Amino acid sequence: MNMDNSFVNIVDLSNEMLFYIFKKLNNFDVLYSMVGVNEKLDNVACDRTFTQSIDLTSISSNEKDNSKTNAILDRFCLHILPRIHDNIECLTVDACFLKRILYEDCPFILNFRYQISELIITIDYEVLNVSMLNLLIDIYHRIFLLLSNLNTCLSSSITNLRIKLHNFDDCLCLLDGRLNQLHTFIVKLEYIHDPSLLRRTPSEIIHNSSILLNNTKNLVKLKCFSLFVYLATSEFDNLVAPLLRRMLHLEKLTLSLRLSQRTSFIDGTHLENSFLRQLSNLHTLIFDIVTEHVNINGQTDIDYTIDFSDKEFIPLYYTT
Repeated sequence: MNMDNSFVNIVDLSNEMLFYIFKKLNNFDVLYSMVGVNEKLDNVACDRTFTQSIDLTSISSNEKDNSKTNAILDRFCLHILPRIHDNIECLTVDACFLKRILYEDCPFILNFRYQISELIITIDYEVLNVSMLNLLIDIYHRIFLLLSNLNTCLSSSITNLRIKLHNFDDCLCLLDGRLNQLHTFIVKLEYIHDPSLLRRTPSEIIHNSSILLNNTKNLVKLKCFSLFVYLATSEFDNLVAPLLRRMLHLEKLTLSLRLSQRTSFIDGTHLENSFLRQLSNLHTLIFDIVTEHVNINGQTDIDYTIDFSDKEFIPLYYTT
């Protein structure tokens, strides 16, 4: 018996059999191993079945040698992506590859600049310092500049925006003038500043926020603004009030804040002096301001009155 007859070349298998085998494998491995071998394997490997969702994180997890990893990534971007880019609906990329692929002449950008309309970025580690934070901001900036369709979510035609963000800086970044038709802006924040970062580098954090605040524009179309912050902050006078003073045409304002480390309570007089005098069009203020840990010469009780005949003030509740 000729033993050679017991072996079957993979290219002799039917397409159905190849599909069955390839489905058992990682689709990135299928693409990397089969594209360029021959026409039959090319056609099967590049089928929509294996190219709708591509996970490039498997490269970094399987390859320890940086030069080998870069070679794999280059081959995938130069020779495989151009073949399948019309089929891709989801592409997962490790953060360590971002610097390599986010430059203007990169095949990745050339293929996907006008195709990507949705982007999900997951950061599963703690941002430990301002330098790391600024690096992430720079990466986001490059992404939005290079991937044109993502900018539609920041279109100047947006008039109503309800959004949940992590911190106050994220809010400030949205108010740099790009949303110049915004009429209603409702923001929910976890905190003004990340408490863990604030403990490590408070001066850098505050300085960065000050720069962003100075870059915000006076929103002439903004009539309704709501700010809800979950964790307590001591930055009402330094950040929140100055931002409100830029909303010169505001008609309705809702504030839900927890304030701490103060030497005075927030009352009507304080609100008037902080920003209300600048908001001549404001007719409705809905507020929920909880003041915690106030040190006023050992006194914790204070009378609270608000008396403005030309404005409607609706305290949701006030806690001393």
